[in-house]
Amino acid sequence: MQRTIQWTSLPCDLWTQKVLPCLTWRDTSVVSCVCSEWHNVTTGAEPMSSEWRTTVLGPAATANESLDLVRANALQWVDTRFVPTLILLVAASRDTTPWRRGKFWQDAVAMMEQAKLLPFKCHVVGILTTNAVVHDVEQSTVKNMDTAVTLSISVAHLSDTTLEMATFDRKMLRRASRTQSLANPFHAIAPDCGNDKPSFLLFGGNDQSASELIAAVDAWYPGAPVVGAVSSSLVGQCIPLATYSVSRAQGIGAARGRQDHKKSRRAQHKTLRCQPHRPLDPVVFPSSLLLRLHGHVGIRSFSSSGYYPITPVLRCVRSSLADELSRVVTHDIVSLLPSDGLKENTQLRVVDVIAPSEKLAIEREGRRLNIFSCQDRAPLEHVLTRCNASESKVTAGSVSAQIDRLEVVFWWQGSLMSLSDIGWQEGAYGLLASHQPKRTSRALAEALARIQARLALANERAFGAFIVAGALNEIDDFVHAKNVGDLCAGILPMCQLSGCVVSTSAGPVAFPGGGQSRNIAQVQTHTTCGAVFYTKKRTSD
Repeated sequence: MQRTIQWTSLPCDLWTQKVLPCLTWRDTSVVSCVCSEWHNVTTGAEPMSSEWRTTVLGPAATANESLDLVRANALQWVDTRFVPTLILLVAASRDTTPWRRGKFWQDAVAMMEQAKLLPFKCHVVGILTTNAVVHDVEQSTVKNMDTAVTLSISVAHLSDTTLEMATFDRKMLRRASRTQSLANPFHAIAPDCGNDKPSFLLFGGNDQSASELIAAVDAWYPGAPVVGAVSSSLVGQCIPLATYSVSRAQGIGAARGRQDHKKSRRAQHKTLRCQPHRPLDPVVFPSSLLLRLHGHVGIRSFSSSGYYPITPVLRCVRSSLADELSRVVTHDIVSLLPSDGLKENTQLRVVDVIAPSEKLAIEREGRRLNIFSCQDRAPLEHVLTRCNASESKVTAGSVSAQIDRLEVVFWWQGSLMSLSDIGWQEGAYGLLASHQPKRTSRALAEALARIQARLALANERAFGAFIVAGALNEIDDFVHAKNVGDLCAGILPMCQLSGCVVSTSAGPVAFPGGGQSRNIAQVQTHTTCGAVFYTKKRTSD
């Protein structure tokens, strides 16, 4: 008696929930080519499967040993469900010797290419910092930490999102800033996208170039979020930035043309053997670069710092040029607003407004100073209200007017000084704030809580975060990195976290009391800036 065997396919939900999480992007690409059912499953699941996966390797004793870790743990860090569109490699080392000529970046890319870890159209960005990476790292057994290297590798799949990269030369940016003529290098956004703004990640090695790029982005796309890392302390020492784009189709799952199929496997292996230590495409070492994200994935940016007001709202009455060559201006006379029995326009010296304990901390501890300046007094009073009251007693509204954060401020022999072109202007209102390291964690926790509330209110799914923590003079880099990582992981547990500690960060202006209504970005020190990646709500949802 002949028995009839009936075949049936698994429900789509079982494929997605049980099988898909067990496969990497290379496995997914292979089976989707040979099985129509699996092809339908992957096609349907891909738009909802944006990922940001981070792996920390090391510390290794040397740069070469760190590359060995990348090779040995490839199946761990490349483990995304779908084809990655971005690989972000952050290297932390006190010794910059391996990066002086860019050989480390070339060897890293060549290793990835030979292992066929880079799919078609994938962008690779390499960043060097002499501080630390943001993540929990096991206790090191390396004896010489001066040459040790720790790597943080983030692999991202950004579904239904166009990722474009543009590189810039320092001289080009300088010339363009003088004439305001920097051309937009990105493709035009289709008119049917409406007011959907793109998001940007910025990386560079020069503060001035980064500031010029931020201004250009604001001119091209007003209000677009910008978050980035600037290794300004490494200028002239090494090559802290590298980029690589896979511009040809090769490897598993790549789209191949007829000519590629004609080429035998033996010829392909021969090509790799001829160039074993260099990637097939050139590795670029730019001064600065921008990554533009536009589509289903966006960025929610945030920032925080430990600066806290040490004066009431003041008005600058008199500024005098202290040094014509260095353009240093002294702010010696200010006026207090009418309160507590004081008459209007009561003029005092700056040194008389600061509490003796704060003055002592500035002079003995070398506390850094900032001035938060505004043409209107109301926004600054709102900042003071938020700083002096508990969170439950103050509404979470943003400041409506623009507040400028002036960082080039210093104390010299009882006088407050700044630069003439970016300093506190006569007639403008201001708050003098000092950097207090003990307040950095609280400020970061408040910023993360605001981001979490914003995501929950809009019903947006966050899946990853890139954190740039500005180095603090008073706190060790590794301790600072761990504190930032623990806070972010505790408040945003749904996000895969990556990041680094650098000399300078870029992001929304950080000031006491909360964020401004307009998303204004700025290059800042002693500031933690972050980008939370989230999936936007679709029009059909």
